[in-house]
Amino acid sequence: MILRENAWPKEVRDVYFDLDNTLWDHRKNAKLCLQDLFPEYKRKLHYSGDFDTFYLAYERSNDFLWDEIAKGAINKESLRNRRFPEALDALEVPNYKIGIELEQAFLDNIIQYNELIEGSLDVLNFLSQKKLKLHILSNGFVEVTSRKVENSALSPYFASITSADEHPKNIRKPHPEIFEFALKKTGANKQHSIMVGDDWLADIVGSEDFGMASVFLDIPNASNKNFSRTITRLLDLLLYF
Repeated sequence: MILRENAWPKEVRDVYFDLDNTLWDHRKNAKLCLQDLFPEYKRKLHYSGDFDTFYLAYERSNDFLWDEIAKGAINKESLRNRRFPEALDALEVPNYKIGIELEQAFLDNIIQYNELIEGSLDVLNFLSQKKLKLHILSNGFVEVTSRKVENSALSPYFASITSADEHPKNIRKPHPEIFEFALKKTGANKQHSIMVGDDWLADIVGSEDFGMASVFLDIPNASNKNFSRTITRLLDLLLYF
């Protein structure tokens, strides 16, 4: 199926950014956090493997479950209850109780790590100087999203932060309702707004289906999507302005 691209607005007034892996480097911060937690939980689990194997199991579980959330197949409670227990199952050290304990330790500690995607502050400074209104629209958990933004020097740039948890029906990207909800919250018009994100389904398909133009941030440069507004560095977003 070929995605129909919406025309670029004649005048961009509002820019909506995804947060994780678009501005806030979730991959790097998660790895740093788990590296610090690993020795304690390696001992508790009597796990004989190395960190890289442990991290790969986490990453596979995390990516799969976030895809399930985007499809509407599970909710955030299911993700929290499954992410680390299923990773431990894959490592052949099953322990649900420790998996849930590790989940809570991860959520409590990851906000201490605040590496940003390269070029984030330069992009936000440039767009702010152009008097554009900047917003965050995230599928992340509201209590974690707000703390990430506050702790990482991003907060001053944004007119609004919307997490999917705020929607009365807990609807997440890529569903059009969450885009409509975010724009109504900020008084923006989709004909003068764009979405920038790294998740093909949630950010790009969701935005374009909603009728709002988007820019796909494909930092790994691993996508085979035939989408004209694809960038492999966040700084390249400035080419559209």
